Amino acid sequence: MALLASLNAGSPLLAASLLLPSLRSATADPRLNERPPLLTFETNYHAAFESIDNERRLSLADNGTKIKNHNCTAQIPPASPIDLRITKAHSSRGYDAVRISVITYSAAPPTFVSNPLGNATSLDWDYSGKFKYRWTSQFDTGLHNLRCLNTTGEMLAAQNYTWGGHAESPAPDTACLIACQDNSDCNHFSVFYNSTTEEVQCELFEECNSCSLKESDTSFESKFIPHEQTVSLNDGWTTTSKYGDSYIHTRITQVVPGVKTPFAIDGHDFNVKIPKKDEKAKCIVWGDPCISSKFVGCSFGEYFDAYEKSVTMLNQLSEVDDSFDCFIMLGDNFYDSDGRVTVSFWKRLSLAAKSKPLIYILGNHDIWTGGEPSAGVASDPLQYSLQYLALDTVASLGDNATGGWFNYDINPDNPPPDSGTIYQSITATSSITNSISWFQFGGLGMLYFNGAYTSSDLAPYFEQACSFFESNIDKDGTILLIGHWNGQDTSQSWM
Repeated sequence: MALLASLNAGSPLLAASLLLPSLRSATADPRLNERPPLLTFETNYHAAFESIDNERRLSLADNGTKIKNHNCTAQIPPASPIDLRITKAHSSRGYDAVRISVITYSAAPPTFVSNPLGNATSLDWDYSGKFKYRWTSQFDTGLHNLRCLNTTGEMLAAQNYTWGGHAESPAPDTACLIACQDNSDCNHFSVFYNSTTEEVQCELFEECNSCSLKESDTSFESKFIPHEQTVSLNDGWTTTSKYGDSYIHTRITQVVPGVKTPFAIDGHDFNVKIPKKDEKAKCIVWGDPCISSKFVGCSFGEYFDAYEKSVTMLNQLSEVDDSFDCFIMLGDNFYDSDGRVTVSFWKRLSLAAKSKPLIYILGNHDIWTGGEPSAGVASDPLQYSLQYLALDTVASLGDNATGGWFNYDINPDNPPPDSGTIYQSITATSSITNSISWFQFGGLGMLYFNGAYTSSDLAPYFEQACSFFESNIDKDGTILLIGHWNGQDTSQSWM
């Protein structure tokens, strides 16, 4: 669900209009009378998600875009030349401060310049480093009915295992992806899954210059087969490729509120703009955007073409001056266990869309793919998907932050003995400071937090935030408390 909210200082009223007009009215959209009931999941919606990516990939290749070995890989050329993140800095840094970050596949820091068309100033990154613990590599969404052939070197490794269902891992290929992620030489993996016996065969490769439907057919040139033409979306071979290892380069810097402040990273120009202090702010707000059923079922993803329309909406609105000032994601963001869905979505966004300030909240499914602590397993994100979003949180203010950026003190695979049950207690996953922050944005006060923590855990930070709001937000102004949770004693997605 997407809202475009126009929020005025001095008024507690949030005026919001649905970007998809009149969705509440059955007469305006007759599909509402035809759609499946809530919780009737589209079990194969991930196939539609993959088809959109692969059709775009082949279309680009047909139009002359150079895509390495595009018959054997589902890798998508990014819409933006840099994987940019802009987030509002914590209140203690001043109103004009933002965090500018870029995600790359190289440890080498890219060049960073302010005012590139004027008196250009070279800027140093506060921190450059590889992701830790989770999402340390990025992968494409895979090609079905294809197996990588051992044509240019020895197979790196192979293993057979039985997939026991969600209780052990979110998907049959999860263990194979983790094995490839942990192997620095692995760039591709092929998985064969038998849904009857639940047996899985996993093969890791450094190169995949040839692929085939049949192991003996080395001359076969693969074509993309629409998923609706396959006998089973679960059975058979699937080949997945690694884009590369994930590195973040991040810095706190100042902008001029109310105007576009120019920067360039590796020669790619972009502008950052935040509203003037105490003035109106316009934000796009999303909650529970289910664009793939890879790990968790979608009810209406394919029905409303959620993936394609979401990408198109953000990119087109970003090209319109002053159309919106920030992008808020309210949690359960893509229901993604290992980053494949999130990476695919972000690769579709334009540089203009990525230049908008992002506010991102973890939902229960963003921590535990199964949605609740008792479902926690080793392959869950366990809060470390936040590395990919590059927020500026309380963690960046403490002595434990790495380069003033993130608190990596808790290793989710080896948490402190007194932190609770491994993979299931929220305090055994990551520091609370990585997911909470507050600041002023235009005339708004904003506080976002992780609803998995108890009120006593959150209270000290809320008290600090309230002191800031009391001094900076008009007594008749608006403060947004932005959180997400699901359960009997907790609140749902809310603002």
